[in-house]
Amino acid sequence: MRYRRILTSLGVLAVALFAYATTYVRQPTVSELSTAWVGWADSLGYFRVQLSENGTGLCGFYERSTSGPRLYEVTKWTLKDLDIELTLKPIDPDAWALTMKGNATPGELFLILGDARKKGWGVKAYFRHESMIDSMAESTKKRMRDYRKPTDTK
Repeated sequence: MRYRRILTSLGVLAVALFAYATTYVRQPTVSELSTAWVGWADSLGYFRVQLSENGTGLCGFYERSTSGPRLYEVTKWTLKDLDIELTLKPIDPDAWALTMKGNATPGELFLILGDARKKGWGVKAYFRHESMIDSMAESTKKRMRDYRKPTDTK
C-alpha cells in the first residue's frame, strides 16, 4: 500500500513536470515588438529602445557616471523565432560601439549587451514595455497621493 502511494505520487509529479516542460513561450510578432522598451543593465546603465516595424529604430543609453545620454541608431533589428538582434550605430561622438542580442517575448526582452569586440565586456539586461513601466509608476504614485490626502470630516 505504501509503495502504491509513492508510485502514484511519482507518476503525478512526472506528468506535472512533463506538462511544465512542454509549455512554450509564444513567438512575438514584429508588430508587438515595435514599441518603446526600457531597462537597466547592471545598476549603472538605463536604456530606452524604440523599435519600428520597418526594422530600424533608436536607442538611448544613460550611464550614471556620465553627464548625459548617448544616442544610437538601430540600423537593423531582426527576429527569428525568439531570437532578436539589434545592429546599432553610434550617433553621438562619445558613444562607443555597442551590440544587443538575446531573446524576445511579447512582453519582455532579455538581451546581452556588449562592446562589439570578440572578447569585450558583456552584461545582461532585462527590458519591459515602457508604457507598462509608466503605468505601474503612475498607479503607485496615485495610490500614495490618495493615501496622504486628508479626509474631509464635515
